[in-house]
Amino acid sequence: EKLNNYENEPGIEKGLTYEVPEPEFFESKNAYGERVAKAMIDQIFDQIGPRFDNANLLASQSKKLKKELSDARRTLAEVQQRAKPYLDIINKYNNPNLTKQFDEQIFKLEQNFDRQLEHHIFLNEQREQERFNQQRELREQLRIEQEQKKQLAEQERQEKERLAFLRRQELEKQRKNEPKKPDNSNDNDYSPS
Repeated sequence: EKLNNYENEPGIEKGLTYEVPEPEFFESKNAYGERVAKAMIDQIFDQIGPRFDNANLLASQSKKLKKELSDARRTLAEVQQRAKPYLDIINKYNNPNLTKQFDEQIFKLEQNFDRQLEHHIFLNEQREQERFNQQRELREQLRIEQEQKKQLAEQERQEKERLAFLRRQELEKQRKNEPKKPDNSNDNDYSPS
């Protein structure tokens, strides 16, 4: 009956969501990219936190189940010891196979309880492994996204430098090709001399 008090299927959200902040007016792409990455990481960790709490809850439930199993076995042993004298008396007068049947039923109950506990522990371990894999994938995805943003920023910087270099070369060509004006200080003087 105590097994039914525990939650067998905890609600696990499948996907993580995050909101991307709007860029500020004069904010550079690098600063905006860093701000977006930080906001996404914070939001993802806020969503992962309850899952860690749920994992701790499942671990404590497993410990409680193990303790209850131990207590149930102790109680079962006490019941067997207390019932044995009565069973011996009954066996003498009634059915000689009663103890054997009683022991078989107790053995079946122990096996069923052990199987249920092992299954519960297996499911908890499987859920923990799935959570760990999801978190590892998220961390890898964030790392890849940050690396891509860094590469994009570096490419943009190199492109700007290349364009600035080409512009300087063009300006130098224009200066070289301009006709030189004579240095007369009276160019604008139209008075008769």
